[in-house]
Amino acid sequence: MAKTSSKPKRPFNTTKRQYDPEREGYGNADEWREAFYQRMSGEEAATILEEAKEGPWAVLDVPMGASLEEIKSAFRKLMYKWHPDHNNDPNATAMTQRIIAAYTILTGG
Repeated sequence: MAKTSSKPKRPFNTTKRQYDPEREGYGNADEWREAFYQRMSGEEAATILEEAKEGPWAVLDVPMGASLEEIKSAFRKLMYKWHPDHNNDPNATAMTQRIIAAYTILTGG
C-alpha cells in the first residue's frame, strides 16, 4: 500500500510573486525580453554609465575581455540581487539601471 500524505499539496509557484496586471510589468518571458531591448539603447546605456562614472566591467565586476557567458552570469546574479522586487534598498532601481546599461554595452545590445 502506498503511503499517502495527510498534508495538502501547495499549488505550484505560490511562493513567488505572481504577475499583476495593475503593476507596470510583463507577464511572460517573451514580452519581458522584448521590453528589455526596447527600453535601453546603446546611447542611453552610455549616458547612464557616464553619469555614474563607472565602466561596464566595474559595474558587472568582470575582468576586461570576459567571455559572453561570464558577462551573462554576472548580469543575472546582480539583477537578482538588486532587482527592486528582491531588494528594498532605495538605490536598487538606480543600480538596476546601471547593471542593464553595462550589460547592454558589453553585449552590443
